[in-house]
Amino acid sequence: CTQEMLLTLDIDTYRAIVQDLTEAIVILNETGHIAAYNTTGSLHFFGGRKPKDIYGTHIRENQPLSSLETDLTTFASSEATERTIEIPLSTYDNRKYFSVTFRKIPETPSRPRKLIVISFDDITAEKNLVEALDRAKERYQSAFEEAVIGMALIGPDGHFLRVNRVFTEITGYSADELHLTTVGDITYPEDRGAEQDLFAELLAGLRETYETRKRFLHKD
Repeated sequence: CTQEMLLTLDIDTYRAIVQDLTEAIVILNETGHIAAYNTTGSLHFFGGRKPKDIYGTHIRENQPLSSLETDLTTFASSEATERTIEIPLSTYDNRKYFSVTFRKIPETPSRPRKLIVISFDDITAEKNLVEALDRAKERYQSAFEEAVIGMALIGPDGHFLRVNRVFTEITGYSADELHLTTVGDITYPEDRGAEQDLFAELLAGLRETYETRKRFLHKD
């Protein structure tokens, strides 16, 4: 198979294959010295340095790759053949997040030394999106909890999923008690029918919102 073929390649052939990959590739020998890298790896980690100034240097001599030395040493001394971590690295053009995968390439008759291939998948966009969503979630949670009006999240079956402090004060029930009940359970009996119809229309997609006046049954 293709993977088995790759394992038998010499370093020059391997370098040629990975040269045009969009992910950054850095190939080390078993002692951590740089044996090869591709174009994307050069752009991210080596700037305008010449290959003759990079080949044969140890990973610790090359920022920001030096921050991977501990992970590399741990991986190299383990029995694992592959390991992936996520880590922020300061590249030549920006600080980015990478999914970094270490892979061991065993020695062959034509290449008596083991190699370690490190691939860098740029996940900065995904990380930024997750962080933006987390910040938005924090803002929403803060607005929900600190609102001066009662607020509640209700599931399709009418059960309370979340309530804020003001809503518990309005109804007299604790948040835990409300999570075990439905909005219909604490609605004044004469007001239930009208709201049930509106809620059903909302679930059916016949309306996006509704507003109504209703009475709650206080716990006391």
